[in-house]
Amino acid sequence: MDYRELIRPRMSEYRFVHSCAVAERAKHLALRWKADPEKAFIAGMVHDICKDISKEEQLKCITENGIIPDDVLLSNPSLWHSLAGSLFLPSVGIDDLEILSAVRYHTSARADMTLLEEIIYMADLTSADRVYKDVDYVRQLCERSLHAATFYALRYIVGDLAHQNRPISKDTWEAYNFYLQITKDQK
Repeated sequence: MDYRELIRPRMSEYRFVHSCAVAERAKHLALRWKADPEKAFIAGMVHDICKDISKEEQLKCITENGIIPDDVLLSNPSLWHSLAGSLFLPSVGIDDLEILSAVRYHTSARADMTLLEEIIYMADLTSADRVYKDVDYVRQLCERSLHAATFYALRYIVGDLAHQNRPISKDTWEAYNFYLQITKDQK
């Protein structure tokens, strides 16, 4: 399957370039951490497949698949595309559960992520197209410890959400607590 051709009609040019960059970064991290580089590339390529559809369509995809969003999910539309993407992908022939789960948690994270989930989570945050104050540091951290990089990212995200008085999803909160504990235990 040509994944570029699959995602191109569903995305803006910006999102397409981002998805290609995430796929390359995911493949790199998979090789670095001895995960399946092909699965990482595919998951990176399709991780935002539902990002550019309307919020209404994202929510419709979620609810039509039998998921009843709680109040926190309903108040965090930025999380909807990852869940919608994981539900949409089987309809286009991508049904590998590891890939679907990596797409599902690439925005919220979750406690005790699989290696592929961590790779996609961090590839999305450290792809070549990302520019933010600490991006080079986070990229370097990914080379030394994927757990430490994941915790660093979660610490920032939880702090930023709290600073903005926005609700924190259960998955993100549990991920923060989990990675806090395992990185503390590694010191």
